[in-house]
Amino acid sequence: MMAPIDTDRFGAYAKEADDDAAQYLHGVKESLGQQGITSVDERVIHGQAANAVLGLVEETADCLVTMTSHGRSGIGRWVLGSVADRLARHSGRPVLVIRPTD
Repeated sequence: MMAPIDTDRFGAYAKEADDDAAQYLHGVKESLGQQGITSVDERVIHGQAANAVLGLVEETADCLVTMTSHGRSGIGRWVLGSVADRLARHSGRPVLVIRPTD
């Protein structure tokens, strides 16, 4: 027996997650603007991470992809893949990868 899925609740959670992501990105854009970086586009996109970002890069002319990386190696990287690695190899655009500070 399967339990029914409450799609209204899922939709509300998804909207809340999108709103949180958009608010976070807006804060990052404002912070960059205060540092003199004014050409920043903020978007919330969905899908498998590497494919979603590759799609966005393909439709954006003259861009620099900047991202952080968990710095996984070995089995973790093999199992989870590397979005940064995939973008660097397949985007055709410059990719700046920064290891986050803890």
